[in-house]
Amino acid sequence: MNRFLSKNLVGLIATGVVMVVVHSAWAQGGRGMGRMRAYPSARLATLSEVQTDLKLNDEQKTKVSTIADQLQSDLRSMFSGGGPPDMDQMEKLNQEATAKVDGLLDAGQAKRLHEITIQVNGASSLNDPSVRKQLNFTDEQTKKYEEARDANRQAMMDLRDLSREERREKMGELRKAADERLLAVLNDQQKTEFEAMKGAPITVDLTPLQGGGGGGRNN
Repeated sequence: MNRFLSKNLVGLIATGVVMVVVHSAWAQGGRGMGRMRAYPSARLATLSEVQTDLKLNDEQKTKVSTIADQLQSDLRSMFSGGGPPDMDQMEKLNQEATAKVDGLLDAGQAKRLHEITIQVNGASSLNDPSVRKQLNFTDEQTKKYEEARDANRQAMMDLRDLSREERREKMGELRKAADERLLAVLNDQQKTEFEAMKGAPITVDLTPLQGGGGGGRNN
């Protein structure tokens, strides 16, 4: 991993967002590898629009922020040694934070947060094991998914040798191709079910999650 990429990954990790390659966010005014990412439920739940939709009370808002801050801190600490990230551990941290947030919500709130997370993340939601389980992936589909996921990771890593401008130009094409690879794993019925899993449309301003700060709280 080159010096430029490593430096930006450390900054990117600060907001606890899940990328195709690592759990990270876009920091420092949009510099770095790019924005192929999926936002953890724990971070989305800190946004004011989401909290209003879920009708969170003040106690829930405070506890959600605490969980999101801990996730952010845990993910950042994984880069303190300077080595490559442990993907399995990062996924575990994200799932644990999601479970903690779900534990604060009633059944209706938890279901709605799940819908919003899928709606915001789109095809990247298929990287969540619980989503694939809900769609009843077959063994063959799981294998195809893993191949698509690996292809997406490799495509992202291939950006390392490009200049910043070339990276920026490639990102739109890369995101589209990544989504197409993942969605191609679904059959027609699953595609219909996946759309239904998004629930009622919601407009969410993701800007607070795209910077290096705490962002998005509404306590």
